Amino acid sequence: MLRRAVTHQNAPIVVGLALGVATTAAYLIGSGRSLGYDAAATFANFIATPNLVDAFAVHPVVPSIVLKSIASNDHVFFSLVSHVIYSLTGSRSEVVYRLMPALAAGATVGVSAVVLSRRFAPLGGGALLNFSGFLDRPLRELDFHSGVYDAVVQIASRLCTVQGPYAADGRPAPVFRTDAPLEVDPSAEETQRCLGEAVRGVFEQLRLGRSRRAAFVIAKLSQLEVTAQLGSRAVAARLLAEPAWSWLGEPQLPPGDQLGAALAAVTSRTGPCREGANESLCLADPTIDELLDALQRSGYVPASAPMREALSDRDRWAADLAERLADRAAAVEISSSRQADRAPSDVVLTGLGLGQLWARRARNLSGGLSLELDPSTIPERSPRGVSPVWLVAAHVIPYRVSLDVVRGGAAFSFIEPALRLSSRVSIDSIADLLTVEGSGRLASTLGLILTVRASGVALGAGFESVLPWNGDSVLAPGVIGRIGLMQERLAITFGVRSLSSGHQAALVALSVSDLNGLAYWLAIWGASRK
Repeated sequence: MLRRAVTHQNAPIVVGLALGVATTAAYLIGSGRSLGYDAAATFANFIATPNLVDAFAVHPVVPSIVLKSIASNDHVFFSLVSHVIYSLTGSRSEVVYRLMPALAAGATVGVSAVVLSRRFAPLGGGALLNFSGFLDRPLRELDFHSGVYDAVVQIASRLCTVQGPYAADGRPAPVFRTDAPLEVDPSAEETQRCLGEAVRGVFEQLRLGRSRRAAFVIAKLSQLEVTAQLGSRAVAARLLAEPAWSWLGEPQLPPGDQLGAALAAVTSRTGPCREGANESLCLADPTIDELLDALQRSGYVPASAPMREALSDRDRWAADLAERLADRAAAVEISSSRQADRAPSDVVLTGLGLGQLWARRARNLSGGLSLELDPSTIPERSPRGVSPVWLVAAHVIPYRVSLDVVRGGAAFSFIEPALRLSSRVSIDSIADLLTVEGSGRLASTLGLILTVRASGVALGAGFESVLPWNGDSVLAPGVIGRIGLMQERLAITFGVRSLSSGHQAALVALSVSDLNGLAYWLAIWGASRK
């Protein structure tokens, strides 16, 4: 049965296998660590025992232990399989006994991915690696009612299938596929009439009409799926006006209910149902960006703070999300390594440190009108368990180091205040406290740059003035431009040093910024390893 927009026929299976393998691999990270209290109790009482019956929590191994106090630790199936492994091998390896739950989790994710990818309607929680439903309650409620719709359609399809090519219970005879005689042909109008009457019977028997939300979702998705199955809006409009489907009507939601806007957003992305189709009638899964864009277009009013932030400032929301994930992943890695009496993984902590750098910088560069005194990724407060001495030490390191590639020399900036006009436009300062010229003379350099950001590149233009320390006269400011890459951590500055006559020398400098932030995060992760 046609359910989703056309893709490669094996795409759902490939995706399911990939997600299943990835899930299993993720669960096996750190699988060699020592068993926790509950896992150790399970292993001692239900697995590593002489009698296979112990897997069923019949009696405790130690008579003094009350059975009901440990029986909740027993997962009978896993305990039974683990007991068989123990009886055959005598192994006490933690990895061996964590392999079965990891495989089960991978199989669950894989099978779910295959099944869900073949549904007609996408899920509100299907984006963001299937976590978008946590952004707001209406998305989760939509998924519930979409599940109700799927169940109704499945029951209706079964009823039309088992009645065979005959009329029954007020339903017309459906048409069966020629290439699969035991399956109904949903592209045939008679089959859709049968399905319409069957859906009506299930709808009334379950009294789903008492729920305005359920009636609304079932009506909207039914209309969309009938249109997709028939392959023509004109044919579907005529069929939907017949008694078999006209009973759906046009249910209305209570005023202010955001379920309608959520449904419109989730079903906004369409594609052809078959190769060569003239109309794009089948639904496709929206990406998280497409979902958020569609929610804004539909006038969706968010109920939760995360969704409000995602709709108002997507870059900042993504950065905050990445930062929280990195913080929690780091806490888990450090805590588990201490419990297992081992050093934290260098690869994991280095990756999380770099993730912190990206997330905090992305958050700094996003947002609306604000004055930012310190653009580095050094946090305002030390993370829990980290000495505040690291904060003080990090601020001793320059924020930016610039190298003059024309005349030689270097410039060091420790703080560069910036006025953020929007996530794409800002007025940045040049505040090189110490400039060492190629001749060895010392100076300070001050200036302003108007910066515009687009597609990961920052383009700026402004002026700067050099203030010599030896008492020489201050020349007229020079005109400069700047190109920033990698969240503006790498930059090329070019222009004219001064507009004063006789001093209009060319300027080309390469700079690296956020050095103190880089040093801070790598230092505390290095300390955590020790």
